[in-house]
Amino acid sequence: MFIDEKIGYLDIMRLNEACCDAHRAELVQAPNLEEIIHYDAWARRWVEERVVSGAYKPRVRIILRGEARARA
Repeated sequence: MFIDEKIGYLDIMRLNEACCDAHRAELVQAPNLEEIIHYDAWARRWVEERVVSGAYKPRVRIILRGEARARA
């Protein structure tokens, strides 16, 4: 999403934090490989759903070729 300019660099941290907070109820202390793969896929879907639906609004400005433009 960052490479596709759907989110800014600093949004990566914000989305990771929000995703971890959303997943906290299902925390597994010692996950096996199957659980790691499952929750990785879950997290990727969770983030994509929020960005694509517009539920998450990027908070940073992206600088392109000397021009600042807000990401909506």
